[in-house]
Amino acid sequence: MQIVDEQLKLRAQTNMILHATELAVAKFVTDNAELKDLIGSSILKKIKERRGVQAALSARSIDAVVQECYLEELVGLAIDVAKGTEKHELLVRLRECLSELHIFEIRQAAAHPVRPFFMHHWYRAAALGTDPIFDLLGMSDVKSATLAAISENLSEISEEWLLKAVRVVPNNLPALIDHEITGLIGRTEEMKELRKRVQSQRFPLIAIVAPGGIGKTSLVLECMRFISKDENLTDSCQFIIFVTAKTHELSDTGIRRIAADKTFSELYQEIVKATFDVLDLPIQNHSMLLDTTALRGVLVIDNLETVIREHEPEFKDFYEKLPEQWKVVITSRIPIDGASTIRLDPLSTQASEQLGNIYSRRRGFDLIFENIARVVNACQQNPLAIRLTIDGVGAGRSMPQVIQQIKHDVLQYSYDNLVRDLPEESLYVLEALFLESPLDRSELADLTGLDPDALANGISSLARTSLIRIVNTEQGPQDEISLTEGVRDLLLISDLTLKIRDAVQSRRIRTRDQVIENDLQQKQLGIDELNSFYISSGLPPALVTLLCDARSVLFKKTYSRIDKGQMRAQFDVRVEEFHDYATFWVYYGELSDTLKDWQKAEEYFGRAVQKSPETIAYKVRLGKFLLDVRRYLDCAAIFRGLIEEGWDDPNRSSKRAAAAIVYYYFVALTFAGRYDQVLTEVDQWFGSKYNEDLRATSKSAALKRRSEGLKGEDKVQHLREATRLIVPILEQDPPPSNTASVARSLITEISFASGNSEIVGHPDFPELLEFSSRFTEKIFFSTPSGKNFANDGRKVVRELSRLPIEPNPFKSENWPEGDFDDPGVPLLEVIIGQIEAGELKVATVTSVLTQFKGKCPPIFARDDQNHDYYCTFSKFLNGGEAEWRMLVRGQRVAVAADPAGPPGTGKAIPAREVYTLGNGALPNGLSL
Repeated sequence: MQIVDEQLKLRAQTNMILHATELAVAKFVTDNAELKDLIGSSILKKIKERRGVQAALSARSIDAVVQECYLEELVGLAIDVAKGTEKHELLVRLRECLSELHIFEIRQAAAHPVRPFFMHHWYRAAALGTDPIFDLLGMSDVKSATLAAISENLSEISEEWLLKAVRVVPNNLPALIDHEITGLIGRTEEMKELRKRVQSQRFPLIAIVAPGGIGKTSLVLECMRFISKDENLTDSCQFIIFVTAKTHELSDTGIRRIAADKTFSELYQEIVKATFDVLDLPIQNHSMLLDTTALRGVLVIDNLETVIREHEPEFKDFYEKLPEQWKVVITSRIPIDGASTIRLDPLSTQASEQLGNIYSRRRGFDLIFENIARVVNACQQNPLAIRLTIDGVGAGRSMPQVIQQIKHDVLQYSYDNLVRDLPEESLYVLEALFLESPLDRSELADLTGLDPDALANGISSLARTSLIRIVNTEQGPQDEISLTEGVRDLLLISDLTLKIRDAVQSRRIRTRDQVIENDLQQKQLGIDELNSFYISSGLPPALVTLLCDARSVLFKKTYSRIDKGQMRAQFDVRVEEFHDYATFWVYYGELSDTLKDWQKAEEYFGRAVQKSPETIAYKVRLGKFLLDVRRYLDCAAIFRGLIEEGWDDPNRSSKRAAAAIVYYYFVALTFAGRYDQVLTEVDQWFGSKYNEDLRATSKSAALKRRSEGLKGEDKVQHLREATRLIVPILEQDPPPSNTASVARSLITEISFASGNSEIVGHPDFPELLEFSSRFTEKIFFSTPSGKNFANDGRKVVRELSRLPIEPNPFKSENWPEGDFDDPGVPLLEVIIGQIEAGELKVATVTSVLTQFKGKCPPIFARDDQNHDYYCTFSKFLNGGEAEWRMLVRGQRVAVAADPAGPPGTGKAIPAREVYTLGNGALPNGLSL
């Protein structure tokens, strides 16, 4: 025989040696054993499993068994047969020699014409054929065949023997498939992944998901062909069943129906029939597959979406009826619940062009590269579309005409049904991506209006298809999501989601308008970067929208507590989405604060500081919150830290911010009772960079607070020094708000102390009275927020105008209109009369609920009969907020008990009226 090609010659030489080896071992088995000798042999059992329950299982001769064996199995049988003889050890050595020289793999390569064959294969076969072990075993024909091969005296090898080398598990795979002409191109990684999952016990149900024409079926069939011939998979795959639910086919002339729709019941019956046909078993019961449950096989169901689309609830029952030992591989355009999903994307441009070149050449059309590149681009790397376009052009039709038709047909064929079967939340995501792409999850949430769970479900359903692409980005905290090629074109011509598109577009316009409106509103309100309410335009639009809505709820009095609760609920469900943004946590804290959830408010303000420690506005906000909840030393620590960082310098922050930091630091120390520290540090710290007004105001506030625990001379001296410090500041028009606040508290304290004759009789008291008269109208009645202080001002005027001092400036002034002689607010003499009549009880303050957040915390007081009273500011009738806040432990009040809470219950009695009595001796000898 004449061999032209060198590789073919080496392959033929190798086959001569291997053929002789196999015949020699087979002859040894048939000469030395009978069928009964092999009963119980693991090799015979393996053959039976491979062949099912047909001819080989009932073979009546040893020859029939040998015919079913591969070389490795023949050697195993020979070893079993030789047990107890001198040749047993020699056959074991032969098997070791075959393994070391990789003869079993070479047998496959030499017999298969499309597998590569290398020179070392021949040399290893020659080394085997010249091994002395064959002489020792009496297999001289192997040596003769080897010498003939070396001398190139080649002989024909039967085709039957060559084919026998390739093990093929029973199957009904299609003989011809779409990629037969070109081979499978550009799917190396997907093939590796599919093979890995098919061979793993961890994945009983596998789904290949992609639009039509991408190559799902081609990938699965190529994988099954490989597995059917893989010698190493004998145990894990004993048969392969292929059924298809495909109902339509796309050709270069359009889409046509090729089969009727199926139900799961009909599909199951088809699987039963195919299984018994492949295994050559008599069909006894089409409704059950019990006869095959012991076998491990692979079931391939192609295009299952045509069934599951109409009968999805039945899929679970259908799958559970299949034998547990079976591996199920599904191709589908829609996700399969419970399946391990492999998603196919369109081919890469390089692979698509390679496909186009090969297909064009082998179809005899020979398109130039430029035209192939044009086809690939127009078909968006869809393999089916590329082949059909080339067929149309090869048939003589114009390329633009073919491209336009195929593009339209492929869009319908590939995506239309897929989109129709998506849940509504997925359609919202698609339409949002149609309007703007790529988007992250927060942007999608805002455009779609979906809650987090619905959005997650929508993205999850799409992620198991090829409709969207999800990319991890290093630049941002979230993934970017975009449409894959072709989907936008489909949505453009589809009328399925027009209403959804309108809704998404409306939300998109609203989001953009709100970002613009936010910038304008912040300018109008004077909110800048040093304000904790500042919303940067650089934040994600979805977050800007959420924060603007929250700011409206917080700022406008028309919103109720329920509205604020609902607003916070929106923050609750978007934590995962925006947890990396400090502004989100600030507003979350503001909403919690206004709802009196102070534990969460503190936590959220703290998180804002953690997320953006360089933003002083967030630290200031946390400090102010701690001041409100009476955590004065914690508050002071925060502002002291800002001062040490240099933020009290107006040149580094701003004049307003620097003043606020210093002011709140001293206010916190003052309320904490650290008066000496305030007075010392005020004098030490204030230099050229600090505002003198702020120094004087801080010092005045500390002196006023210290005076509250003093009596007589000491009290008057403290009040006098405190008022003198701020007189120049109060003369400004308008005075600074913090100085006005200190002045109001000073005047209220003077009014409160006027009930004490020792204070009123002090020589310096007229100076205090003059200070009060001079500035009461300005700071109580004429401030921009005068409506908040007018009532307190009227009480001050009423008390001080009745003092028996001449001249009394309060008697000569014309005060703003108001009820200064409200009979419902008794004077001290009236209160004394009610105490004498037993209508009021004198009690001593025993505790103040300092943990209460608010300006006027409740107090407890006890009378001389050990009755406890619960007193709230709403029942306080002879003073304002300032007087109430001055109440401390040991101070006396007059209370009227609420009839609804009589003594003897063991609980504090609610007070329906509360009056202050001051620290001096009560008139008429009244005392506790």
